[in-house]
Amino acid sequence: HVIGHALSLESYLLKPVQRILKYHLLFRDILKSYDGDVDSYNIINSASQKMSDVAEYINEMKRLHENAQKVQEILNKIVDLNDAMNVFSTGRFVLENSFKVHGIRGDRYFYLFEKMLLVCKKSDDMYHFKEKIECSDMILQEGMKDSLIFQVMRYSNSKVSYSIVAKNLEIKKIWIQHLKRLIVESHKALIPQTVRQAILGPEEKSRSKYNSFFEFTSEK
Repeated sequence: HVIGHALSLESYLLKPVQRILKYHLLFRDILKSYDGDVDSYNIINSASQKMSDVAEYINEMKRLHENAQKVQEILNKIVDLNDAMNVFSTGRFVLENSFKVHGIRGDRYFYLFEKMLLVCKKSDDMYHFKEKIECSDMILQEGMKDSLIFQVMRYSNSKVSYSIVAKNLEIKKIWIQHLKRLIVESHKALIPQTVRQAILGPEEKSRSKYNSFFEFTSEK
């Protein structure tokens, strides 16, 4: 402001950072009209690919940061929850829904994270913690008599079990797909890709390189 500029120094310093996400587009435009030697073309092409990777990484880190904030918001509104529970213990947020549960009066609120499923009961605008089932200790049953019901239970204690009634088949399908994937991914043993696809079906998609909050922190 002393030298008469309308923007602050911070604004000028931010510009180059914002443009990082567009550098790979600049290199692509250069390649379209470049008619020089092959070696120079390869250098520009390599720079374009590297900046594209950088843009992908930055965007993914932003999504993971937003997901971590979502996890903390959920944990903050649940009472009777272990104070030590945080984004590192739950993993990233995946799904949430309220469901009717067979044999239980009133709805239960289910929060699915990368590492666990939290079950809560809503009372007077408060969410009370009822149960936690870790994905590595979870059994899923989807072939029930009622086509809308699927069951999750704890492998180490089958008494901890919930027969969940989905509102429709589409919601059930989404939950089944994510639960299957998280159960498979929670196993320490390496599962061959062919077996993984047989379990998860044709809708299984390849994961991002930085799809986990823990991969994010380890990359830094």
